[in-house]
Amino acid sequence: MSEHILDQHAVSNDKHSNGESVSIVTLSKNTGSFLKRKLKAFFNFLVEVSEEINKARAESARYSRMRW
Repeated sequence: MSEHILDQHAVSNDKHSNGESVSIVTLSKNTGSFLKRKLKAFFNFLVEVSEEINKARAESARYSRMRW
């Protein structure tokens, strides 16, 4: 575990020595866009599930009204 922490520290030091800055604004924008994409995908999934449930309900109602 200490090797993993040291590796992360080394990567962080490399970024700072290369002139790359770690920006909170960029990080928050990336996180925000990631969350937006995932929430949109989750919403679309819920819509699809709802449509399938409604189809199954309609089919069930149609079969229950039939006379065998």
